[in-house]
Amino acid sequence: VLGLQEELELDESVKRNEVDGPIRLALIGRPNAGKSTLMNKLCRKKVSRVSPLPHTTRDPVSFEIESFGRPVKLMDTAGIRRPRSQKESLEQFSIHASTRALKDASVVFLLINCSEAITDQDMRLLSLIERSKKPTVVLLNFWDKLTGEERRHFIGNSDFARYLKRFKTQPISAKTGWNIDKLMKWVVTLSEQSEKRIKTSELNRFVKEVIGKNPPPAAGSGNFNILYASQVKTKPPTFIFFMNRKGNLPESYQRYIENQIKGRLGFKSQPIRLHFRAARDH
Repeated sequence: VLGLQEELELDESVKRNEVDGPIRLALIGRPNAGKSTLMNKLCRKKVSRVSPLPHTTRDPVSFEIESFGRPVKLMDTAGIRRPRSQKESLEQFSIHASTRALKDASVVFLLINCSEAITDQDMRLLSLIERSKKPTVVLLNFWDKLTGEERRHFIGNSDFARYLKRFKTQPISAKTGWNIDKLMKWVVTLSEQSEKRIKTSELNRFVKEVIGKNPPPAAGSGNFNILYASQVKTKPPTFIFFMNRKGNLPESYQRYIENQIKGRLGFKSQPIRLHFRAARDH
């Protein structure tokens, strides 16, 4: 778990995200997930090479379009560079490319090839995205190849389905264009949510209401109480809650606060960061 100071420091990638410019949409996924096909569909022209062979995009590919009045720079991460040596596997190569793309991205599309079994690489990419706190839509590509039973298992009953519930998901077919028209609206919406800032007065009225309905639990020798809160950062939206005492607020209650913020303050499907600390004057 990162410390508070580390969380609040703005590295160079975050500083770049704070300046005006296009929304940077990164397309990531393991080889042959359909990234280049989707890139071409979204750009409405052939800008990425499409091949059944993995790692055919050897150079970074980007293309700028306008969507809902906002400029969007699409980045196809299939490739970026060749492996430096035979010791570096294709999987390592893909993970490194995706890690670099995440640093520059405003919004992320993660493509999952639903026609094949979920791999460790898919899970590693999901873990990378979750740690990055970048707003993400998981695109379930090749959905048209699945039977009804396979679809129900994929999104409802499998171990992977339980993990997917943490993300906004969208079944698509990059090849046929099915559901592709829904995607760019999500890019703009998620980008705007990540830039949203809640006034301190509004946030504290909200906190008072939330804890009034469901007070923090007691622990040890006393009760927890949230004295006040403040949003200290955007991209991702970051909130500090000042407590009446030191100690760890139960994770279940932290999740309650997080879900309330997401559901009621306009951060639905947006990753946020919460910090809880004792007020210095208590």
